[in-house]
Amino acid sequence: MTARGNGDISVSCLNRALAPVSCFGTSLISCILFFVTISAVLISTAVNAQDGKPGIAGLGDLVVTGASGTLPPPANPPLPPGVNILDETFINPNGAVLKVFDVRNPGGPPQAQLLNAPTKFQAFARDIGPVS
Repeated sequence: MTARGNGDISVSCLNRALAPVSCFGTSLISCILFFVTISAVLISTAVNAQDGKPGIAGLGDLVVTGASGTLPPPANPPLPPGVNILDETFINPNGAVLKVFDVRNPGGPPQAQLLNAPTKFQAFARDIGPVS
């Protein structure tokens, strides 16, 4: 800032000091309103995605993942000499790799017992790939 002989502050310095803070060439208030609007749109989109329908797994469900198993090579024709059977063994695309069990009614208090819980959902290797 520059001072004049009579103690006045230069007008150009005063204008710069009182100028609104800018954000990409616009005022700070415009920037704040823009980000609030974008945040509100994103939050309302996320809330609308929750339509109230139950998902695959809910409270009291047990989700288990595992290997789908393997398919050995066919017996006919036999493997040529020198070929390892594991080189011709592949995952089973029709095997379940994810299961959801309903364990809400175990038939008594938990006592480390084996449960025969009904399967609510299964996902197969052909649909979601191997899961571990």
